[in-house]
Amino acid sequence: MRLTPGLDERLDPVAAARGAARYLKAAYEELGSWPLAITAYNHGIEGMRAARDRFGLDFARILDEYDGRTFGFASKNFYKEFLAAREVAKEQATCFPEGVVPESPLAHDRVKIDRPTMVGGLASRYGVPLRGLVAINPAWTTRAVRGSSPLPAGTEIWLPEGTLARVANLGKRPVRQLRSR
Repeated sequence: MRLTPGLDERLDPVAAARGAARYLKAAYEELGSWPLAITAYNHGIEGMRAARDRFGLDFARILDEYDGRTFGFASKNFYKEFLAAREVAKEQATCFPEGVVPESPLAHDRVKIDRPTMVGGLASRYGVPLRGLVAINPAWTTRAVRGSSPLPAGTEIWLPEGTLARVANLGKRPVRQLRSR
């Protein structure tokens, strides 16, 4: 995940979810166990590698006997919390008898900028009020919003739905369009 003066992708839920998926995939490939990989999300791959090297893939034994310097309450309970959250998600009707209303899918266009770009320039280019762009792009830092730092090349920008079609109808060429997922 990128962290620059103009961008902090950890603050964008979509970018953060993709980053988490990449991390978990790499952790699983390295550690060979989902309990270890998920615990590594809290404790780190190196720490869980040390635990695996001492105790193998016996996760219960790791929880009982591993004494890594920072392997405390949060790390020991991270996988249990994951399992509990998974169970709640599977048993929504039991856990939430009043019902659960999921969020609507994102209804935004998305583009990737190919060079460092100031936020104000994006607002002008796409004819979208700056405040509206800021509201749907949570990874932009205060410095980017104030115009003191550009967004780096390769940044994915969220635009209000229909912006790209409107811009295309005006004859302006949009930056590379991405499909929303």
